[in-house]
Amino acid sequence: MKLSNNIFDNIFLALFVHLFGYAIFQINQIIGSSICLMSVIYMIICILKRARYSLRVNKLAGVLIITYLFLDFTCVILQSYLRGEPIWEVGEINSFMSYHFVVNNAYLAYVLPFCFLLDTKNFTLRGYCKYAYLATIAAFFVVAITAIAEGISTERLFIYDIHRLLSTLIPSITLYVTFYGKKVRLACICLIAFALLYAIFGARRGMSLTYTIMIVLMIYFRVYRQSRRKRMYQCLFLIGCVAIYFTPKDLENLVPNNELTEKILNKGMLDNRSGIEDGFFDDMFNSDDILFGRGINGTYTTYVEQNGKFIFVSRKALETGYWYMWLIGGGLFVNIYVILLIYSGVKGILKGKNSVVQFMGCTILLSVAELYPYGLPTFSPKYFLIYMGVILCNQKLFLFMDDETIRKKLALDEA
Repeated sequence: MKLSNNIFDNIFLALFVHLFGYAIFQINQIIGSSICLMSVIYMIICILKRARYSLRVNKLAGVLIITYLFLDFTCVILQSYLRGEPIWEVGEINSFMSYHFVVNNAYLAYVLPFCFLLDTKNFTLRGYCKYAYLATIAAFFVVAITAIAEGISTERLFIYDIHRLLSTLIPSITLYVTFYGKKVRLACICLIAFALLYAIFGARRGMSLTYTIMIVLMIYFRVYRQSRRKRMYQCLFLIGCVAIYFTPKDLENLVPNNELTEKILNKGMLDNRSGIEDGFFDDMFNSDDILFGRGINGTYTTYVEQNGKFIFVSRKALETGYWYMWLIGGGLFVNIYVILLIYSGVKGILKGKNSVVQFMGCTILLSVAELYPYGLPTFSPKYFLIYMGVILCNQKLFLFMDDETIRKKLALDEA
């Protein structure tokens, strides 16, 4: 991987390569971990050689970002080395390396937010546009290989490794599909449609809704910047959002009654969170860790049913992303994160004078909503775009540009 003169091109390349390295890791650990390690080393070298640092945002956003980064480092990262059992297997170098350089929702996910400190004076999306399309093509091959390797069948319509790749990649290419050039890349559209159908067949309620909202946003912003009848499209957009929100819960009345749809609906309507979350609330909110969490290796005690009896177990995972971030970083950490994203997203939508910043504002708010289904931060192009979007939504330079100026500034027509 060759170093570019633009640090952001290098970071996007490293993140896309790591994303596919992690997907390959599920099939072949040696090859996948080698790709991930090389991408992280490449990114570190790029930052050391090319990076410039400057936090060019308003005072409120600046205070929120610095506070969040401080809590991120002390409560989530540092605390995990000072208390409790390590998240990796003690004495296993491969496990240690995996959690630090391969797994994209472990340590790397909470190092990535420090990109807030990068100077965005020369920020462009040139490299992003190049790699987003290549990543789309590569995704079809990885999905096919994973499906063959894991044995997809009518009895097993959903493979988690495929879902994990798509759920990270699809949000990463939405900005590309929405704003790059006048033509819509067919491969990207096909991948997005496939991801939506795959989420529906896998009964992933939150992800199905997320993909649907993304598609609405892409259609709206592509039409919005090509038409002068903006008010009409704004009304249609609002009607679409309301229609999605008030979709009937009794889906049995809307789909054919057969064995496949019955399986999907039964799985989709299953509530598998309540009991576990009740145990988390009892444990977390009656402890001294409520404010500062338990680190990325933190656990909680809850009860599960086994052979008709309830037993207490120690768990690390939570179905709801918001509560998981509370577990590892505490109430201050997760709520400052949410406040920062909501403040930035709303500001981008209401004060942005161009569709790129407005789109980023919508994407930022959507990432907040995703914290309910699961939606944890990851080391990925998706969250790098979100963090850069936070900076753009809080800089007057980008907020007040018109569409033509910001497209030139971000090199959206040069990829």
